[in-house]
This record gives sequence, structure tokens and C-alpha cells, in this order.
Amino acid sequence: MRRVMVLVCSVAVIGGCASYRSVSEARPGGPKVYSGTRMDWHAMQGNYVSLMKFPAQPPERPWLDLPFSAVLDTLVLPLTLPSMLYDTAFE
Repeated sequence: MRRVMVLVCSVAVIGGCASYRSVSEARPGGPKVYSGTRMDWHAMQGNYVSLMKFPAQPPERPWLDLPFSAVLDTLVLPLTLPSMLYDTAFE
């Protein structure tokens, strides 16, 4: 069981974390809510116009990062949602 957990964590680190990148480099007016999941989705679709909205580069393997980003984005939702609402209210 430990080997499986180490393998899963290693794969997540190798792929890069879109959620961490997009939240840590967030700028006012930029995408915040589920930003890592959205970045991975746009990268998988090849939608480079939408990717320009994000301050960070997508991971090399977005299909591998997508489940981890969805979990992390859900965990940080209590932090990103108020920030997005504040940006929307005071633009």
C-alpha cells in the first residue's frame, strides 16, 4: 500500500500541479475558482486562447494532473470563492 501511495504522489509531482501554480500566481481579475482544473481542461483541449488568462503555464501532462487538481481545487474552494467574489464586486 505504501508503494502505491508513493507512486501516486510521485506521478503528481512529476506532472506539475496546475492548481498550485494558478492559485499561487493569481492576479486580480484572473481565474481563481477551480483554476487548476480549468487550466488542465483547456490544455487538454488545446484551447490556447483560454490558457492566456492564466498567469502560469499548464503542466506537461494535464490529463495526469486533472484528478489531483480537482481534489486540490475543491479543498481550497473556501479560499478562492471569497477572493473571486471580492474581485467581482469591486471591479
